Amino acid sequence: MSQSIYFQVALDSFQTRWMNALRAVGAVGLGLLVLSVLLRRLEWGTLADLIFYPGALLGAANVVWVYALPALCMSALYSVTAFFLYVLNMLHVLVLQRNNEELVYYQTRYMYMRVRLFLYALGISDRVPHVDLYARNGGVRGFELQFRTATEIPVIRVLIRLIILIVLALCAFAALRIFEWAIEFHTITAVLAGIVGGFAGLLIAVYLLSIVFIWIYNAFSGQYPTWLVDFHLRLMRLRLTIESYFNLTINRPEEFRGALRSVLDEEPPADRGQNDWINPADPRRVDINLVALMLLVFTTGGLYLLIWLARTAGIMGDDPFTIMMVCILGGLLPLSIMFARYYRRLEKKAGQEPGVLLELIMILPFVNLICGPFLIQYFFNLTRRSARRSD
Repeated sequence: MSQSIYFQVALDSFQTRWMNALRAVGAVGLGLLVLSVLLRRLEWGTLADLIFYPGALLGAANVVWVYALPALCMSALYSVTAFFLYVLNMLHVLVLQRNNEELVYYQTRYMYMRVRLFLYALGISDRVPHVDLYARNGGVRGFELQFRTATEIPVIRVLIRLIILIVLALCAFAALRIFEWAIEFHTITAVLAGIVGGFAGLLIAVYLLSIVFIWIYNAFSGQYPTWLVDFHLRLMRLRLTIESYFNLTINRPEEFRGALRSVLDEEPPADRGQNDWINPADPRRVDINLVALMLLVFTTGGLYLLIWLARTAGIMGDDPFTIMMVCILGGLLPLSIMFARYYRRLEKKAGQEPGVLLELIMILPFVNLICGPFLIQYFFNLTRRSARRSD
């Protein structure tokens, strides 16, 4: 079968035993705290107090999750940008019947970051993704995720996707209205709705408990319950297939036939080296779509500007942490020197004559804050386009 998604995980590559032990202890502590609250409401105060203090002590182990909070929060902000870029790429395809490769690249990076977070939450990876969506870290040993993108997309296939999404949205709205009506009039459907809701809650509880079981099993044995991990990863592949198909990253409905195949024994496709495959973890790529950069700065309240500055400093051979702290402590005034220096180096590398007006913009405080990142990133993007032409 011709693949559009290459998703492979090697469990032997991860060392997560002690991390999962802390997670299991923290989960037990959290459970004791919840039980203490319930007992207090039942007016069993003495027993509740006896359970509360051990629960609070064990619950302190949940500090292990603090490590993932920055990436988790940034992932939520990146999802807003992903939605706007999806709409923009949809319009691009409807007009030109072609995907915008740079916009699709953002979607692959976003999905890659979310899968990394999922592997960390599942307890089979001890590596948290970088807060920068475009981080050039070269990926993680034992984990591969690549997509075969579609350049040409007929309008009819886009319209089919839109029709499916509209129908699903209407069905969800109708179900919500029926549920509200049932509760308001206390009909028999309210009981059915309660049963359906309870069943859904039970499934979610079983799903979460299965993840806790993976932590406990790994903490005690040092191994993974392969059958259970494989089940979760198959569900993750299914979600990736659905998401990448509807956000126009892939265009082969045949991928759904193997959407539930195992991730643990995935074989790399023979044509993986061709240009239509995107590797989100490719450290050689320094390009960022300028519209994506603008949206990232806007949706993160300017926070991504500092992340981009650290990333650019690393590309230009400087220490990212030092450059970022100097700019913060200096009230962003050092950006005048940094941007002018970077811009001059990129101009020389591109073989262009120095532009006096543009270099003046780089020096002017606060003006460079608005224009500088886009001009510098533009030169990075030119490097990527030149490399593609040479290929």
